[in-house]
Amino acid sequence: MIERRRILVADDDADAAHALADLLKFEGHKADAAIGGGNAARELESGDYDMAFLDASLPGRSDAESFFHLSKRRPGMRSYLMTGYSIGQLLSQTVKSSGARLLHGPIAGPTLLAAVREAGTDGIILATSHGPGAGEAVRDLLAEAEYAVVHVTNAADARIQIEERRVHVLILDLGLRIIDAVGVYETLQAEGQAKPTIIMSGKGEAALDDAVATGIITKPYDPVRLLGQIERLAA
Repeated sequence: MIERRRILVADDDADAAHALADLLKFEGHKADAAIGGGNAARELESGDYDMAFLDASLPGRSDAESFFHLSKRRPGMRSYLMTGYSIGQLLSQTVKSSGARLLHGPIAGPTLLAAVREAGTDGIILATSHGPGAGEAVRDLLAEAEYAVVHVTNAADARIQIEERRVHVLILDLGLRIIDAVGVYETLQAEGQAKPTIIMSGKGEAALDDAVATGIITKPYDPVRLLGQIERLAA
């Protein structure tokens, strides 16, 4: 039996927001539509949502900035960014001119080392990963290449290391969801602590259109396929 979810659909396009919300309701979910970033913010503060599909811009913010600003209003909620950009375009929009780049896996050692060399590091490399295994492998690879490297497993420790050490390059590998890694990057950038950054995805190019893996739903989306993924997306 499918578990019924409480879902918010936020879009600047009223027809698109109501169409998806109505489809979700037809499937038995409790779904609300919010038009625009302001309405989305109010709904998120007042509603107890399990999930949110967010494609609503806030004044003066990019798609990604609006997404993070809205999704942080309900920290325990599973949020997905709906965007008309490709993931490559979204990353380019997010990192602007900072030189951050995406490596998708499986990532060979020489590929990572080449990216680090291109960053021109003259300080400590901070490797941030979701779990110890992958991060330790990256740490060992860089240490063998005689780089000074520190490995942490969460964003809070990453910020502490950046504040206390002469970190020059940041490697972000926070699990499969690219949007999580971008979120850490956005936070550091907002705090004036952005560094040359390498974002590592644990899967290959073919998985970049998988919302479960990336946290990003590229529009136009297939509504039937999206409905079939709700349980996986909410997990």
